[in-house]
Amino acid sequence: MTSVHLPPHVARPRPRTTSPQISTTQLRAPLEWFVGGAVLSFVVAWIAADLLELDHDLYLLVYLTLVGTFLASFLAHTWTEVRTMLVTNLWWSVGVGAVVGLALIQNVMREESTTRPSGAFYVFEVAWRGIVYGALDALLLFVFPAAVAYLLMGCDRDGIKRKLSFASLTVGLSLVISATYHLGYAQFRGGDLIKPEIGAAFGNVAAVFTGNPVGAILAHAAFHVTSNVHAYRSGTFLPPDLNGYAERGGGVVGLVIALAWITIAAGLVWWQRRRLFPVSGVTR
Repeated sequence: MTSVHLPPHVARPRPRTTSPQISTTQLRAPLEWFVGGAVLSFVVAWIAADLLELDHDLYLLVYLTLVGTFLASFLAHTWTEVRTMLVTNLWWSVGVGAVVGLALIQNVMREESTTRPSGAFYVFEVAWRGIVYGALDALLLFVFPAAVAYLLMGCDRDGIKRKLSFASLTVGLSLVISATYHLGYAQFRGGDLIKPEIGAAFGNVAAVFTGNPVGAILAHAAFHVTSNVHAYRSGTFLPPDLNGYAERGGGVVGLVIALAWITIAAGLVWWQRRRLFPVSGVTR
């Protein structure tokens, strides 16, 4: 075959650069995580809160154990990929989260106040039902969907179009998992579902404007703390709805159940620790 030589002064054409192609397998893994998280959050709320009507603190223990373990396992499997997203523009995200948190606090304070406990139990409730519950909800409803969106895009957000695609996909996934989770509570199976969906839109402001969802943790925790202070019995702000709620398994019985649950859950997590939390942090 005759070879063709270009004169020295003629530039060779540069290869065209295209966005990296993502295989079906690469798409399937994050989607499986997302569907698993959505189903788990619904099932836990539906069984433990709606059907069994467990004491609200006992219910939160079940919810935090199962959903918290799931999210920790997700991060352990995907940390190598998602850590760049979680550290990029971190302080900008926190700043935006603080502004959103102030707006959410004002929204809660406009609602009618409700009765609340006092003393050491009230301090516990603010920490447990406010900070811890609020932070885990933010991880499930805002950070987790953003991480899934990042993985679905092949960890590539270079360029305005891809940044806009990431923002749109993050908000869409967040609205889906927020709706699925809240449908586990009886009070949201109707027109009231729009309320947590509006809250989910606010919760994604940090991710949309900075590409980093971490600020949502600060905003949502502030929202939960204020709700415990001002609207302790609000079923909209702090599900499950305590009005007409049986609260089974409270007092000493609840403490025994909680200790047994923690013991069994800790044993199961330790038994499955290598599968749940791989050392490499690479998605399998």
